[in-house]
Amino acid sequence: MVSAEELKRLYIREGMTQGEIADKLGYSQPYISRKMSEYNINSDYSFWANDEVKFLKNNYRDMSRQEILESFPERTWGAVKDKARDLGVAMSAEERRNSEEVLELLRKNAQENAIDIDFSLIEEVSYIIGVLDGDGYTDNNGTVGLEAKDSVFIRKFRDMLEHVGFNPSTGERRGKKTVWASSLKFTDWYENLSDQDKIDWLREEGSLWKYIEGQYESDGNLHPSGSPRICSYDEEEKKMVKEMFDILGIQATVQQNNVWVKKRHAEKFFNNVESVIRTP
Repeated sequence: MVSAEELKRLYIREGMTQGEIADKLGYSQPYISRKMSEYNINSDYSFWANDEVKFLKNNYRDMSRQEILESFPERTWGAVKDKARDLGVAMSAEERRNSEEVLELLRKNAQENAIDIDFSLIEEVSYIIGVLDGDGYTDNNGTVGLEAKDSVFIRKFRDMLEHVGFNPSTGERRGKKTVWASSLKFTDWYENLSDQDKIDWLREEGSLWKYIEGQYESDGNLHPSGSPRICSYDEEEKKMVKEMFDILGIQATVQQNNVWVKKRHAEKFFNNVESVIRTP
């Protein structure tokens, strides 16, 4: 039986999703969800008090990850980072120190911020947006990037960036492969997209399936039952992904922090999602 202490460590301190915990410990996601409920480990911290917001805004850039987590003991690192991005404070002091090499390269190549992206390459652009909405990131300097353990996934994202006009660089940090590139024109466009704007663009000009492919490879997994799922702590994002599945004729449900594709629709899902990872 999994203990409360172990669940708190994995979920709150290490920021793992319920699905990741289930896979790591050899249990089902519903079992982990049930045990978290029994142990009163809350999985939804969407409300932020004014004093929490003020503290995060004033201190996020100057504190290490450990100090930040100690200041918000009931929140996951992923939830804190998401809120920090919403507030525009993006990176902690520790993250900045770890990114000095990246920043130096970007300074030397500042002209890249003026890169024009080829938006006619709709599949590549749609995929990039999906990755960024998952575990990818952007910042106020026009940077887009991704950290992941899977080198095949990193190479695919790098290739997509190259195809549309980015000049990406790759490296390694904290045991993960990294890829980053810069274009203020792209990040300005991306950051100004509302969820509805995103759906409209993907339906009318882009590719919903390629967006889902990027989201799945970035922040999804295949449950042992055979159901693909996409993880998110953001309620609006889960609604948006669910709406995309509805448009595509895929039956899906929102459960906890995941959007689950019905098992009987898994074949249609993988007929359209050409994933390099997490496939049957």
